[in-house]
Amino acid sequence: MILSLLGLAVAGAAPLPAPGTQDFDVQCMVALQMISDAATTKDRESLAAATMFYFGRVDSVLPGNLLKTRLKALEETFKTADIVPLAKTCGEFMEQRGKAMMDLGAALEAEEKAKRP
Repeated sequence: MILSLLGLAVAGAAPLPAPGTQDFDVQCMVALQMISDAATTKDRESLAAATMFYFGRVDSVLPGNLLKTRLKALEETFKTADIVPLAKTCGEFMEQRGKAMMDLGAALEAEEKAKRP
């Protein structure tokens, strides 16, 4: 899966912003896209989905030109950065959000069942 592809990074260390912040979301989007560019065809589909997850998080809060500016700045930084620690954190954050979604669904389903006679 995504975490198995993380051996593709180069030396240096990418900055690690706090998970869930706008900077984190933008950096995850860039890091996952970079990994996707170097991935096998088989792995690109899941990486594309992960990239879209983060794009969805930033698209509504960073209008086009602001996002474009942020992406260009990160492109230079990430050319020589080790994106492995960031990408692992991005994957872990996605897993947490997925669990939160499943927990919410289970809670809603339990409430509905409780209302039934």
